[in-house]
Amino acid sequence: MTARRPLLASTALLAALALAIVPVTPAAAAPGNDDFADAVDVGLGWTVVDLVDATLEPGEPTTCVEHDPDFSSYFYPAASSVWYRFTSPTAQTIRGSITDYHAQTGVVHVYTGASLGALSSVTCGDGNDRPGFAFQAAAGQTFYIQVGALDDGDGLIPEATLFLSALPPIPNTTPAGAITLAVPSTTTADTFGTDAELVAPYGCSPEDRAIMNDLFYRFTAPATGVVTIDASASDFAVDFAVYPYALPPGDPIACPWPGSSGHEPYPGTATAITTIPVTAGASYLIQVGGFYLGLGTVSLSLSQPPSTPPAVTKVAPLIGPRKGGTTVTITGTGFTPDSTVAFGALAAASVTYVSPTTLRAVTPRVPSARLVEVYVTTPAGTSPKALLAKFLYLG
Repeated sequence: MTARRPLLASTALLAALALAIVPVTPAAAAPGNDDFADAVDVGLGWTVVDLVDATLEPGEPTTCVEHDPDFSSYFYPAASSVWYRFTSPTAQTIRGSITDYHAQTGVVHVYTGASLGALSSVTCGDGNDRPGFAFQAAAGQTFYIQVGALDDGDGLIPEATLFLSALPPIPNTTPAGAITLAVPSTTTADTFGTDAELVAPYGCSPEDRAIMNDLFYRFTAPATGVVTIDASASDFAVDFAVYPYALPPGDPIACPWPGSSGHEPYPGTATAITTIPVTAGASYLIQVGGFYLGLGTVSLSLSQPPSTPPAVTKVAPLIGPRKGGTTVTITGTGFTPDSTVAFGALAAASVTYVSPTTLRAVTPRVPSARLVEVYVTTPAGTSPKALLAKFLYLG
């Protein structure tokens, strides 16, 4: 037994020495900007984003939600992320992208807010379906940019590339910033710096093709009558909608293709024209953007024909009882929403505006049978007598 003790001691000593010289692998370290509070300042240009061993902190927002104009929703949940801070030195449009060179996908999300619990989403994108994004930055405004690895079940990317570039500011990407246009006038603008965020208002066909990548304009009608809005000279698949001016906007009152739905086929840029009735002094809002995420140069023209008195070309029916109550369709030109109708010297019991060429009026009661002239009056004047602008009371 005494001969084995030195051997056991020697074995133990060798084992201890072996452990001493074998390097110990240090614990994985997260990137320095893993948490929101440790966001790193970033500027314009390319930034290679290290996502190795990145994590998510408690309470961190994780999901980028993207939409198509048909209200389809796409959810991109991040499983890890790092944070950057961008402060704009001047008013400008920031256009960016997220790129990944791996089978997995990266995501980017832009926020405003000074703390993790007070963040407000500005825009987001992913490296697979919609890598580009854009936002408007005021001078001195700070944004927080979260770059992460998409949790798609195929593993997490070790790095991604964030790109930020600057374009001139676009002041009219919201209804509140609408640029005022004169009537008549023509304006052009590039929508390249707009963003594909789904934000109200949506246009005339919100469930089929909400207008995105949009710009806003407003105008005040110089005279009662009609105004034609023409975007047919635009160089891309353009779409637009017109609203009574209000913040926030209400329901649209006109668009180029009121009866169409769906996003295919596109009706055609050449037909992107509509004419609306207007009232002198009233203001209107125009939302113009891409048909199903189209981008390009908008050309928008506003025009109003000279103000002339209305004209009546036909009345139907031509005959009715003297007790009144007959609904008469009046056809002509120059009708406005505030048109009044007279049957001889008596005002119509009621008037319904249908279009600049059609009114419906209810005949008043008269004391005896007679043939009367039918007149339409607008702020531009009263219609002259016409061969078929007559109504015969029987009775």
